[in-house]
Amino acid sequence: RRVIAVDIVPERLAAAEALGASEVVNAKEGDPVACVRQLSQGAGVDVCIEAAGRPETALACFDAVRTAGTVVFNGEQGALPISPSDQFIRRDITAVGSWYYHFSEIDKILALYRNGLQVTDLISHCYPFEEVQVAYKKFESGQSSKVLLDYLEK
Repeated sequence: RRVIAVDIVPERLAAAEALGASEVVNAKEGDPVACVRQLSQGAGVDVCIEAAGRPETALACFDAVRTAGTVVFNGEQGALPISPSDQFIRRDITAVGSWYYHFSEIDKILALYRNGLQVTDLISHCYPFEEVQVAYKKFESGQSSKVLLDYLEK
């Protein structure tokens, strides 16, 4: 599958590209929906995953996804001004939530890991537990992907 990654942090875009994204779009450098639409020859994408937890990115997903596409909400959201007619009925969009994983999926997840899924590639920073405040500041700054606390490292 073709993956288009959209973010505002250059380090995250570089990580997405290194992990296999076909194209990356820096949302600070223009209209991300227009870029995604252009990259998809105007059709929109099959699936748009909202992971920032921001109303503007959630609404952008509805604009970037194709008719009969799917919007996945992974980031926590507040109230959104969504029209059932415009977003769901007329465009046949499916919206689903994704919160971690269901316990019934753990065997599949472990199989992915055992078969070579490189989860460590998702970690941008690792700190010993004693540096939890530094780790949190790095995470909160938005200048990281995944931040790991190592309870065993001294």
